[in-house]
Amino acid sequence: MKVRICFFLIVAFIPPGYTQNRKQPVGKESRNPIYLDTTYSFRERAADLVSRMTLSEEVLQLHTNFAPAIPRLGVSQYFYWSEGQHGINAMFGSINIGDVKKEKTAWNPHATSFPVNFASAMSWDPKLIYKETEAISDEARGFIDKSLFNVGQNNLGDSVGNYGNLIYWAPTINMDRDPRWGRNDEAFGEDTYLASHMAAAFVNGFQGQTIDGQSMTGYLKVATTAKHYAMNNVENNRYGISSDAPDEAIRDYYTATFRYLIEKAHVAGLMTAYNAINGTPAVANTYIVNELAQRTFGFDGYITSDCGAVGTTYKNFPYGHDWAAPGWRTNRQGDKAVWVNEERGNTVSGVAGGLAYALRAGTDLNCTGDENTLPNIEEAIKAGVLSKGVIDIDLTNVFTIRMRTGEFDPPAKVPYTKISKNVIQSSAHQQLAEEVAENSLVLLKNDTVPGRHKCLLPMDASRLNKIIIVGNLANEVTLGGYSGDPSLKVSAVQGITSAMKAVNPGCEVIFDETGSSTTSENPAILSDKTKADIKSADLVIVFVGTDGGVCHEDQDRAGIEMPGNYDSLMAQVAALNNPNMVMVIQSIGPVAINFTQQWFPAIVFSSFNGESQGTALANVLLGKKDPAGHLNFTWYKNNTQLPDKSNYYLTPNKTKGLGRTYMYFRGIPTYPFGYGLSYTQIKFSNVHVSKTEITPNDGITVSFDVTNTGSVAGEAVAQLYVAFPTIKGEEMPVKKLAGFEKSESLQPGQTQHVSLKVDADNLSFWNEKELKAMVYNGVYEFQVGYNSRDIVTSALVNIQGTLTPKVVRVTLQPEALIYHVGETINLHDKNKWIKSDINPELEDLHAPADNIMEAVNNDDSFADLAGMHADYQSNNRSVANVNAAGIVKTIGVGVATITATVNGISGSMVIVVK
Repeated sequence: MKVRICFFLIVAFIPPGYTQNRKQPVGKESRNPIYLDTTYSFRERAADLVSRMTLSEEVLQLHTNFAPAIPRLGVSQYFYWSEGQHGINAMFGSINIGDVKKEKTAWNPHATSFPVNFASAMSWDPKLIYKETEAISDEARGFIDKSLFNVGQNNLGDSVGNYGNLIYWAPTINMDRDPRWGRNDEAFGEDTYLASHMAAAFVNGFQGQTIDGQSMTGYLKVATTAKHYAMNNVENNRYGISSDAPDEAIRDYYTATFRYLIEKAHVAGLMTAYNAINGTPAVANTYIVNELAQRTFGFDGYITSDCGAVGTTYKNFPYGHDWAAPGWRTNRQGDKAVWVNEERGNTVSGVAGGLAYALRAGTDLNCTGDENTLPNIEEAIKAGVLSKGVIDIDLTNVFTIRMRTGEFDPPAKVPYTKISKNVIQSSAHQQLAEEVAENSLVLLKNDTVPGRHKCLLPMDASRLNKIIIVGNLANEVTLGGYSGDPSLKVSAVQGITSAMKAVNPGCEVIFDETGSSTTSENPAILSDKTKADIKSADLVIVFVGTDGGVCHEDQDRAGIEMPGNYDSLMAQVAALNNPNMVMVIQSIGPVAINFTQQWFPAIVFSSFNGESQGTALANVLLGKKDPAGHLNFTWYKNNTQLPDKSNYYLTPNKTKGLGRTYMYFRGIPTYPFGYGLSYTQIKFSNVHVSKTEITPNDGITVSFDVTNTGSVAGEAVAQLYVAFPTIKGEEMPVKKLAGFEKSESLQPGQTQHVSLKVDADNLSFWNEKELKAMVYNGVYEFQVGYNSRDIVTSALVNIQGTLTPKVVRVTLQPEALIYHVGETINLHDKNKWIKSDINPELEDLHAPADNIMEAVNNDDSFADLAGMHADYQSNNRSVANVNAAGIVKTIGVGVATITATVNGISGSMVIVVK
C-alpha cells in the first residue's frame, strides 16, 4: 500500500545554513510576532504566519497567479510563476513597467539567453553549468531592483514595496528517454547519472549554494522548482494519458534525478505533472509525491501543480483522467463530475474532491488556482475529504521557501538584496553564454578530403576566399522552448561573417536560404548562381535541423526523420561535388542522417545553442575553440529503433526487443551515447582499481591518466561505465554511466590524473518482491572509454554480500499544524490524510507509509519502528513536550519543533499551539 502524500514533511539532514540563527525560543512572544523573529527557524516562522490566516485568506494563498497581499500581516502579493530554464524568460510579476500594466509583459523579458539544458548538458561540465545559473539567478535578483518599478521589466508585482517574486519553475529534469518528446530540449539527456550531476549544478548555482549543495549565506538566492514530477515524457494528449511502468523503472530511472536534486542539491520546489502514473493522477498521487519524494527521498520544500493539472483529476479525456479517489466513484461528467462514496453514499463534486486529494497528496499550490475557491474548499471539508490542517501544512511549506529567500527579514541581513539591475545582460553574462555555447558543440565526423592530408576541420580562415552557407536556419537564431528575448542574437551567418571579417576581410561569405524550412513539402531550390558558388567555394556549410515548427510543448515529433525539405537540400548540394562540405545540425535531438552523412566529411551538432550560437559555431569551425561536447543521448538511425512513445518500459522484453536508452538498447545507433570528437587526440592509460573484491557496503576508486597526444590543446571527457553481471530472472542493463570528469584544457603532451569513486550501493536496483533496493552479487566490469561504445580498458570487481540496512531518514507528518493547549499527538499513530490513494490493481505493491512517524533505510525499505528505540525532543517545552513513548502534549501558546531521532538520524515537525 502506498503512503498518502501529506502536506508537510520535515525530514532529516537539513543543511546547517537552512535554519537561520537557530536559538532556543522562549515561550513568551517577543515584541515582533514569531514570523518576523529571526531567532526562530524559517519553518517555525512560516508556521506562525500561516496560523494567523483565516481560511478565506489561506484559500487565496494557494493560487500561483496570483496570491493576493494580506496587508494586516505584512504579506505582499506574490506571483509564483516565473521561468528561467536557460535564462529568465517569464515573470508574471512584471505588471508595472510604465505605461503598460498588463500581464502580457510576463513573457520574453530582455535577459541573457544561454543554450537550452539539452545543449549545455553536452558540455559534460557541471562547473560551467554552475557558472551559468549563478548568472541567471543574478538576473532574477536584478529584476526585483526597485528602481525598475513602473519603468522597465521587473518582477515586483503590484507595489514597489513588494520584496519581489523569487520562485522559478526550472529546471525540467524529465528523462529524454525518447527523442520524439516535444520538450527534449528542456531536459538534460537520457542518462540519470549525467542528468543528475548537471541538473544539480544548475540548482546549486541558481539557489546560491556551493557546487556541492551547501548554503553560502543561510538564504536562498532564488528558489528553483524541478519539473515535471514525474514521467511527463509525452506531449500529445498529455492532460489525459497515464504513464505506466513498474516500480523498478519509476524508482531507478524516472525519479532518480529528482531524488538526486532533493538529496544533494536541496531543490526548493517540485512541480507535479499532467499525466497519471499507473492510473492515478500525478498531481494527487500519494505514492509518487509523499512516499517517494517526501518520505523516501527527504523532500521538504514546496510543491506546485503544473498549470491546470489539478483539473486533470476530474475532467474527461483528453483534458483529464476522469478519476475518483479509492472508495469513490465518479459519474464521469467532466467539469460537472460528482463523486459518490461507495460505502456511505454521500457525494462531493469532482472539482472539490480532486483539489482535496491534490492538497492531501502534497501538491501545495494550484496553478493557476481555478479550483481553489472558498466554496470548493468548504465543500471538501464538509464532505470529510479535506481538513484545514492539510491546508495549513501545505501553506507552511510554501511560506517556508518565501522566508528562506529573505522576504520577511531586514534587507541588510540578506546579501542578495545588493544585486542590482546592472547585472541584466551584462557583458560578462553575454560572454559566458558564448562560452557555454562553444562547449556544447559536438563534432560528430571529421574526415580527410581529397587533396588534403588532414581532416577538413578546423578550417584555416586565412586560406578561405569564399564561404557559402545554405539552409534557412543558418540565418535564424533558434533559442528553443522557454526562451527570453535577448538583445544580443547572433545567427550562424552573422557569426561566421563577423569572424571572417576579423581575420580575413577579403573572404566572401554568401548565404542562400534555398527555399528550405522545417515544414516545407517542396524541394529546396538552388539558383544557378548558388550552384556556381557551391562549386567554387572553399567551404560549403549546409545548415539543417529542427525548430518550433516541428515540435514544442504540447506537440511531439512524429518521428526522427530530417524535417521539411532538408534531405532535398543536402542531396542537391552533394551532387555538385565540392569536397569541402560541413553539415551543421541544430536540433531538438537526433535526426535521421544514416544515409546523407556519407556526403559530408564533417558534421557538427548542437541543440538550440543560445544567443551567441553563431559566434560559438564560427569559433569551433575555424579552430579558435576545440570542440569538447559529447552526446547526452543515443543517436538512433531511424524510427524502427524506437518503441511506441507511450511505452514507458525500458527493457527489451517489454519494448518488442528494442530496449530504451543506451542502457537497454540492443541495436546499432548512428552514434552512441557519450560520443564526441576533438581536433586533438586523447589517450587513457594506467588504469587502476582500488579493490577487486568488495561488499555492497563498500566502494571503489577507479583512477587513470588522461594525456593529450595530439598537436593542439583540447579537453577530454573521461567516461566510466559499469557492465552488470547476468542475474537470473532480471533483465539487467547492458551498462550504465558510473562516473565522468571533464579535464582541464590540456596542452599537447600534458597529462591529468583522474580518480572516480563509485559506491557499490549506487549500483543497486529496486526489487519489487523484496520491497527494497538490492546490489546483486556477481562480477562487475568497470570500463573506461571515450563513449559508451568505444571502451579503452576495463577492470573486474567482484561484489558479494548484502547491503546492511541502516536508517538514513526520519520524517514526521502530523495531521494538523495548529493544536490547542491540552491536546496530545501520538507520533506512532496513523495520519488519515496521507492514506494511499493509488489503485492497487494498476500498481506494484508498496509498503504502507502513512504513520505520522516513519523511518527509511539505506535500501529504501521502511524501518519497523516497533522494534527500534527512538529519542524525542521539543525545542520549546513551554509550548509542547514529548515523552519517551513519543506522545506530544501541548502546554502553552507558541511554536515548537518536535524532533524524533532513530539510530542517530533525526526528523522534525513544527506545530503551533493556540
